[in-house]
Amino acid sequence: MSLREIIKNWTSRLREKYLEIKEVRYKLANDFKELFQYGALSLDKLIYQSNGVVGICADFTDYKNSLPNKLSNIREDFRTLENIVSRKYTNKNVYTPENINQIIDLKNKYFWKDYTQLQDIIKKETNIKVNNIESLLTETMSLKVNNPLYKDITRINYDSRIAPSNMKDEIIRYYTQSNKTLKELSKELESKYGMSISISTISINARKYLNSQGLDFKNRREAKKYYEKFSLVNK
Repeated sequence: MSLREIIKNWTSRLREKYLEIKEVRYKLANDFKELFQYGALSLDKLIYQSNGVVGICADFTDYKNSLPNKLSNIREDFRTLENIVSRKYTNKNVYTPENINQIIDLKNKYFWKDYTQLQDIIKKETNIKVNNIESLLTETMSLKVNNPLYKDITRINYDSRIAPSNMKDEIIRYYTQSNKTLKELSKELESKYGMSISISTISINARKYLNSQGLDFKNRREAKKYYEKFSLVNK
């Protein structure tokens, strides 16, 4: 099941919960209405319709015997309402935005752990079972970019294991060819891919790649100057 389907199901259950609350609320209103009407009718019988002391006692006894049942119905409906309000539509296979934020927070905190270790930590600390954290994070990144409803989901810190290949390529290209500052590039990459990357991470990853190509530069200015000359030569 995709993250979009999970969110859709969660929203559906939330609506279902609202409808349940609405139904019990109306039932409670009817309970109280019935109770007051019953009390008024019984009082009317006591005052106007009873024939002597025996009649009054009989009417009062009927009212007294029936009242606990009326009150029991109200108590039961209150308990039902309380259960609906407190019940969480979550289980080990369902993710809510709250669950997703918890998972991302732990992923960011224990960034050096492999995914198997991370899933164990998440299960231990939140009781949320994640079957495939890589898939969950990748789909969350897509939601952050493409759906305004999810743009405020917790920041996902850069992780080369799940970073799109296009993002990795653009880190190198932006570092060596763009005139924008690294801070501007950081914001642009996060907006485009749904994954936050710091300016130091951009620099580290770009220089690591350049070093692997035998290109050792002291700073970004040197790297950009080299690529500018390289571009002119190959025109």
